[in-house]
Amino acid sequence: MNDAKKLSPVHYLGLAIAFIAVVALTVWGLSWFKSDGNANGTAENGGAKATPSATVSPAPKDTATPEATGTKEAPAAPGSAAGQTPAPAASAEGEADCQSPVPGAYPCAGAKKLPAGAIEWPTVQKYLGTEIAVMQSLNGKFGCDGYTEDGHFKGLECIADAWQDNPPMEPEKVFEGGLVMSFAPDGTSTFIRSKTDVSCYHHGACPSSNNVESENLKPGQAWYYGDLVCGATDQGITCWNYKTGHGTFMSETQIKKF
Repeated sequence: MNDAKKLSPVHYLGLAIAFIAVVALTVWGLSWFKSDGNANGTAENGGAKATPSATVSPAPKDTATPEATGTKEAPAAPGSAAGQTPAPAASAEGEADCQSPVPGAYPCAGAKKLPAGAIEWPTVQKYLGTEIAVMQSLNGKFGCDGYTEDGHFKGLECIADAWQDNPPMEPEKVFEGGLVMSFAPDGTSTFIRSKTDVSCYHHGACPSSNNVESENLKPGQAWYYGDLVCGATDQGITCWNYKTGHGTFMSETQIKKF
């Protein structure tokens, strides 16, 4: 009753080969579909798809940083832009680049401007229509009187006690009094033997309605009266007209005009 034909081994081998072929085609088709999908996704995203763990390194800078070179950039000076050189600071006695016109003279003497820190003459005696600016310097070694009559500056006379016995130069004009350096309003000076020995910087020597005593001009200080300014150093005093630049340095042993 077994009418069906029996399959031969050859038939079984053919079925096996066909089955294997179907499985292989199926696997290949699935692989192709997956790879094609990944390719389309890459194209849509503009390139390779970054994974969550990927990090992007910053592009290197063109120049080295101060930390890399071991140096630190100095901060810009107040009031100046970065990279610009700030203006030099003035010293306590004047501008940093000032020079004395002659050895021993006050820095900036002869400049056509008041030196830094100069103050108006603090001791001025008054009598009727006359004003006398009085000053001593270097602990009384020098004394000066400046005169103004009816608002017009007449000049300045300075004296050193040491000149009376050992004059540093021959008098250019001779009268009967002591040796003084007489300044005209323009700052030019003449070494003279004056008409009198009276000097108003000595307290009580001249009539005064305000009883002002002369003060001591100390080294490093400068006072001005009208257009004339006097400054002191350890070597002596220097007086000049700060509009014309004419003046004279005076010590106990020398006189130098400029």
